[in-house]
Amino acid sequence: MKSWKLLASVVAVSVALFTSATASAATAELFASTGNLEPGAGSLAIDSSGNLYLGVFQNTTMSIAKVTPAGVITPQWGGALADYAGGIAVGPDGSVFAAYSTNTGMVKLNSSGAAVATYTYNSPTGNVAVDTTGNAYWTGRGPNRVGKIPAGEPSGSVPSQTITPSPGAIITDASGNVYVTTTSNTVLKFNSSLSQVATYSVGANPFALAVDSTYLYVANKDDGTVSRIRLSDGDTTAAWANLGLSGGVGPMSIAVDSSGNVYTANAGASPSAPGSISKITPTGSVSVLATLTVNAIAIVVDSANNVYFTR
Repeated sequence: MKSWKLLASVVAVSVALFTSATASAATAELFASTGNLEPGAGSLAIDSSGNLYLGVFQNTTMSIAKVTPAGVITPQWGGALADYAGGIAVGPDGSVFAAYSTNTGMVKLNSSGAAVATYTYNSPTGNVAVDTTGNAYWTGRGPNRVGKIPAGEPSGSVPSQTITPSPGAIITDASGNVYVTTTSNTVLKFNSSLSQVATYSVGANPFALAVDSTYLYVANKDDGTVSRIRLSDGDTTAAWANLGLSGGVGPMSIAVDSSGNVYTANAGASPSAPGSISKITPTGSVSVLATLTVNAIAIVVDSANNVYFTR
């Protein structure tokens, strides 16, 4: 039975989730609390050992919380950050990259939480991805930029290039290709040298990305759909799955498990309105696994197909 685990800024309790008839019964265990530190949108990552990393904040306190597979939490893993970690990615050696959401920079921490490098660039960002060889990629706006930090690059200023239109989420595939969402309802594909090689038209306001060995999945927040792009030839189904959400209250995050099932964390109409968790089978069949009392923010899946999400 698949395990559903919530990460939230409330007291830890266990709660049963209602699931549709098409979904297996599951129990969501609120197994880790960040106390009064609030998880942020999109800033959730998981390493190969099942440890979770999420950006948390309250007033002037900004840090990364680490949660072990047993639910043991370190609220300020690695110490306080200079800015809110709007995006987090884990490298193949366990290094954690935290991209600042307002400052023009990023910090790299080793697997023990020690800062080993800091990078600066001329565009604020909250989005970062790391490929299988340890190269880190980021996007930023004002100006619209995409950049690369080569594996092992020491602290310092890093180059980037201007792209249009405005970029958003970023992810890499196993072949080292880089994918970036844009405000023009497209996904741009780059090679590992950041030369653009393709453009794909997707749904309204592509907000998050997930990838497996066969497909790239795109969560479209404003029309409540998920697009699917075949990696081998770029064949695109812009509305592969319809979550039944609209009006800008669609998926904010997306993840895929080893069996090809896709999961989305969906926003409600307001921060206090119900959010939800949806499951999409490999054939595109959609079910609602959970209706929440507040927004779902970010979602990841571990190697055992356990699903974790923040709210």
